[in-house]
Amino acid sequence: MRNRCLAVIVCLAIFAATSVTTGCRGYFSEERHDYRSRTIQADRERMSDDWDWIWGLDEPATTHERTFPPHSY
Repeated sequence: MRNRCLAVIVCLAIFAATSVTTGCRGYFSEERHDYRSRTIQADRERMSDDWDWIWGLDEPATTHERTFPPHSY
């Protein structure tokens, strides 16, 4: 039991050291911050289109088509 616990702790320590030294390298960079800002802004701009799609308002209603009477040409 003690050997297993020690092995788990060693593996977690190696994983933590590897992720800190390689995985978090560019997380706070200016380039990444700009990318996140542009992504958030684009998502906010598309939010109204998403709500229209959810409610089914993205296509015109059939009552406004010009092919139905009295607007048929």
